[in-house]
Amino acid sequence: MFPELANALWELPETEGTTFVIYRHRGCNLRTRFSRIIKRAGVKPSPKPFHNLRSTRETELANEYPIHVVCKWIGNSPTIAMKHYLQMTDDHFKKAIGKAAQKTAQSVSDKGANGLPTAPRKSQKPNKKASSLENSQDASSGRGTRTPDTRIMIPLL
Repeated sequence: MFPELANALWELPETEGTTFVIYRHRGCNLRTRFSRIIKRAGVKPSPKPFHNLRSTRETELANEYPIHVVCKWIGNSPTIAMKHYLQMTDDHFKKAIGKAAQKTAQSVSDKGANGLPTAPRKSQKPNKKASSLENSQDASSGRGTRTPDTRIMIPLL
């Protein structure tokens, strides 16, 4: 059990004879019972509550732990997780906007007063990767089509 859930359950008041948070017996549909509890709490029930709960938790865990570890805990594969469960959150969007704003600010600070790029700083070194890509262009076609350079090709798996 995850600590956030365990702490919430331990904080529930103890009452005489109560053993379960949600009690299930034969002939009782857990989804129906769960929906009734949600409605009593004044919240609109989701059409797929258990899928949504699993999706939310898997996304939270994937933000903190490697995906293979999360999938082992949740009980699915990375492929299934990415296809059905992992979600983009508002925090992901805010982080992306923050990085874009930071790059824009950096770009503006690298330009001179007239808006044109300033001369490169003395500490900047030539980009060896870019020059190797330029050297790997197909000179015979005259169009500069890039051909694969086996020195930089790395197998993924």
